Amino acid sequence: MPTAPHEQLRAVVRGLSITWEYGGHIIWVDWEMALMGLQEHLRTPGADPESAGWMAGPEGRDYLVGLMTGCSSEWTQMSIAFGTDPVLARTAGERCAAAYTASPES
Repeated sequence: MPTAPHEQLRAVVRGLSITWEYGGHIIWVDWEMALMGLQEHLRTPGADPESAGWMAGPEGRDYLVGLMTGCSSEWTQMSIAFGTDPVLARTAGERCAAAYTASPES
């Protein structure tokens, strides 16, 4: 955590610019991913972390792309339902999904 006032201000501005670019989607999708990870950890407490290696392969990537795209899409609809301008909500949702689903090569 930044301690100097100018460092704190810089952190706040960075947070606001991220939220502006990705909308609330970035926060909601992060929380959703964290809770799903916690659920999986609690469901399989003795699992070997290496067993999740499939996520790095094409099958895992397809699964994660579908998951992140779906999450972002659902949060876009929720944002619109709560009054966000539809164009802004869809733009933020597309940016958020693109950020989470970018190919490692790009």
